[in-house]
Amino acid sequence: MKRDADGGRDEPDELAQERRAQRAAQVLRAQRLALGYKKRTDFTEARGADYQTVSRVESGKPRGYEKPTLRALDTPYGYDSGSIERLFAGGDPTPLENRGLNIEDTPALTAQLQGSISGTPPCLPNESLEWRPDTNDPEGVIYTMKIVFTPADPTTGSPEDYEKITMPLSKNRTTENVTQALRRAILDVRFT
Repeated sequence: MKRDADGGRDEPDELAQERRAQRAAQVLRAQRLALGYKKRTDFTEARGADYQTVSRVESGKPRGYEKPTLRALDTPYGYDSGSIERLFAGGDPTPLENRGLNIEDTPALTAQLQGSISGTPPCLPNESLEWRPDTNDPEGVIYTMKIVFTPADPTTGSPEDYEKITMPLSKNRTTENVTQALRRAILDVRFT
């Protein structure tokens, strides 16, 4: 048992750890739903997270997580590095900076815009997304997504292993929707 700030007896460490884990599970389930994923399988496939780990943390299992395991979940849930670890310690997660893009409900970029994002939501750390106006369709945007599976290694001379897809889509899609569609297309080509 530990003592609280007033010197009185606090709850046992195991019970406190269990309560923090249950709170973390509620926060993470709510965040997954807020990102638009009712099913864990859809979330893990689209966001690149390990299903078993997501299932454990969302079920409130209080033990057995190493720092790298929890940190691997930060980006898929849309949090800054260390947020889920902090959440399991009783703190609050910090949302990722998304460089001005509201990934939940902002229509994707207008035909007058062009640019790119890399490694920040809605992209995962190994993804980049570029966009430019579609010169053949004033209502369309050309999106290019790249997923790096193995970075180049200058010490061995190994080239970067990646898949890239370019696709015209209507400009009234959300960046999250575009990213999910292109990610699924790349993964379908790569792994089927």
